[in-house]
Amino acid sequence: MAAAISAVVSLAEPPRITVTLTGWSASGDLPVWRVHPDGTRHLVRGNSGAGSSVAISGGVGAALDYEAPHAVAVSYEAMDGASMVSSASVSIADADARISLPGLPALSVAVELVSRVAPALEQPGTVLQPVGRTTAVAFDDVRKAGSFGVTLRTHTHPAARELLAILTQEATSTVLLRMPGTLWDWAYIRVGSVTPRPVTHFRPADMLGLDASDPGAWHDWDLPCTVVDSPAGVNYGDPSASWTALNAAGKTWDALKAAGTTWLDLFRGMW
Repeated sequence: MAAAISAVVSLAEPPRITVTLTGWSASGDLPVWRVHPDGTRHLVRGNSGAGSSVAISGGVGAALDYEAPHAVAVSYEAMDGASMVSSASVSIADADARISLPGLPALSVAVELVSRVAPALEQPGTVLQPVGRTTAVAFDDVRKAGSFGVTLRTHTHPAARELLAILTQEATSTVLLRMPGTLWDWAYIRVGSVTPRPVTHFRPADMLGLDASDPGAWHDWDLPCTVVDSPAGVNYGDPSASWTALNAAGKTWDALKAAGTTWLDLFRGMW
């Protein structure tokens, strides 16, 4: 059977793309790449190799891609020996802005984009004016990926608490911000000091579609962002997985313990 990659969109919360590889000629750890509309390639967070690879066994492997951009077409590719194998293009039809935690897909919340992003693309360097030369001499570093400020809005207290959990967890300071339909529609960012502000409404709650018993639920979040690389690490569990799915995976108790190094790994669901 020839090697093939299939990509299937699921709009379960949080949205994801299931990437399945079949017919591979060799077992082991395999890097799988997501191809974006601009031609850039990004490693899919897998279940092996510190998250940089998908484990292939018996010619078959799979990954759940929770970090694909939304509202644009992406495809997937990987090498089978000397041959490049590609999937058809798929798209997650979700136009909401969303902030999530790489590697912990259960921590993901849809937000409203209040302000447009105006990135600053810095280029560190220096210009020297040597004696005896008409023109200056420039020494430049590479242009940086960018930094920007953005304001996001949550409309409910549960959404605000989920965003707070994402921004205050200890595993990493890096989050994934998706803003479909904008110039900066997908980026891993480091978030600096955060300022959440309650939104004051000057019209009755029912006219704004709010819960009249909870008119103070809206919050604006001012986030200073710096674009960074994707953090290393595997996905810890599928938040929509059931106990039946765990049983179907065929893992024994010993296999589950062997797959992690701490009890926290086990409780997070590294299967």
